[in-house]
Formats: sequence, C-alpha cells, structure tokens
Amino acid sequence: MRTIKVIGNASISVRPDLTNITMNLSGKSAKYEECVNKSALDLNVISMCLMEFGFIRSELKTTSFNVSPNVESYYDNDNKYKTKTNGFIYHMDLKLSFKSDNDKLSKILESIMKLNVKPTINIFYSVSDSKGCERELITKAVEEAKEKALIIAECCDVKLKRIVEINYTKNNMDFTSDSYEVMPQALKCANEHFKIDIEPEEIVKQDNVTLIYEIE
Repeated sequence: MRTIKVIGNASISVRPDLTNITMNLSGKSAKYEECVNKSALDLNVISMCLMEFGFIRSELKTTSFNVSPNVESYYDNDNKYKTKTNGFIYHMDLKLSFKSDNDKLSKILESIMKLNVKPTINIFYSVSDSKGCERELITKAVEEAKEKALIIAECCDVKLKRIVEINYTKNNMDFTSDSYEVMPQALKCANEHFKIDIEPEEIVKQDNVTLIYEIE
C-alpha cells in the first residue's frame, strides 16, 4: 500500500476575557486547633470583603490548604545547629475569577489591601471558552493537513483514497496568561484611589495533526 503523510499546523490568537485573582494566606498560632480556627476566620474576612462586590462564597475557590508545625532553626550556646517547633502555621491558596473589568479589579484590590488580613496577590488572565478555542485550533490543523494532501496529490499526479492513520498528541491547551504580582506597597495609597489599567496580550497557541492517506 502506498501512502502519503502530511502534517497540518495551526495557530490562533485569543483575547483573554476572564480576570483571575489568586491569593495566598498564611498565619501562625500556638496550637493546631487555634491555627485551623484562625485560617477560617481569615478566610471569612476575605469572603465578606468580596461579598460587597456581588460575589457569593462559592465563587471564592480554595485551591490548596495545609496546617503544619512551624519549625525554626537556631544555634545553641555550643554553636550546634538545632531545630524546634514553635506553634503551627497554615497556608491557604484562593482563587477568584470574573469577567474582565479593570475598574472592578482596582476596587477589589484596594478593598482587600485595607483589611487586617494581608494576602499575597497575583493576577492572571484566561479565556472563558477554552474548549471552543481548542476545537477551533484542532479543526484548523486538520483542514490544513487535508489541503496539503490535496495539493501534493495533484502535483504528483496521484489520487487520494482513505485516511489510514491519524496521529495527534495533545499539546498544552491552558489558555492563560503569565501572572502579575501585585505589590502591597503599590496599593497603599494614602489619599488617592488605586487604579489598574492592564490590557493583557492575546494568548497564542499552536497545534498540529498528522494524517496518513492511502494513494493510488
């Protein structure tokens, strides 16, 4: 059986339409139970703040949470390196997503940074219809492979028959931008409102599909 192999390559550029805020909270207490309770109280402070902007509790996602002994290192009087446990510390990662709106983003960040709870904040952008974008990208790659096959067959004076093999390895289809760290110092504006005016770059993704045709 004679065959011809073609590779279809495609790329798309997509404008992000979702803003994502990630927050890392941490706190320390002398006892394990106290540390767990503190994490719940700190989370509630953040949640109540976001409710003022129309969010409900379920929209604030907890992506990771752990409580562990707070181990400190030191040198004793004989200059020997030692460690000791000094209470417990919790770490919690949170994520909030909403339709991109720089004015809303600015107000949310300004409000959060006025709280007694001080999370580390990062921002990244993503595409709401990532599945649709992935489908479009694969469709374009297949169409290009078919077009290449037709051109090659015509130029070589052969006839395409059925597709006997399809090879496809899924690439990274995470339609998200790089993250931006929000520095707390930038948000502590004593007598002026904090304003963010970010225009995120379009997210570019590439993919390819290999088709093998039988020819006569």
